[in-house]
Amino acid sequence: MKNLILGLNSPICTEKTKSENRALLVEYLHRNLNNHNTLFIMYTIAEVLNLLNVILQMLIMDRFLGGEFTNYGWDVINFSEWDWTVRYDPMVRITHLLSIIS
Repeated sequence: MKNLILGLNSPICTEKTKSENRALLVEYLHRNLNNHNTLFIMYTIAEVLNLLNVILQMLIMDRFLGGEFTNYGWDVINFSEWDWTVRYDPMVRITHLLSIIS
């Protein structure tokens, strides 16, 4: 990328140099317009696979935690709408239950 921009991002570059480098960059881009389509397609496929991987991991984590992963966000939203005088810490309830089980 450094070689591709030819110093066009430099604030001390003269206008003549900028216009010459800009012309070289436009010429390069025009000459190589459709040369990287395969790389673009492979990159897009990799990104879609990454998205599917994240979604699958979220579903597996939710299954492992017994549905608590997806319910937690809704619980937090509902909890935040309560009056502050009647709020309780839901993690205390879980800690208390764990101490009873142990």
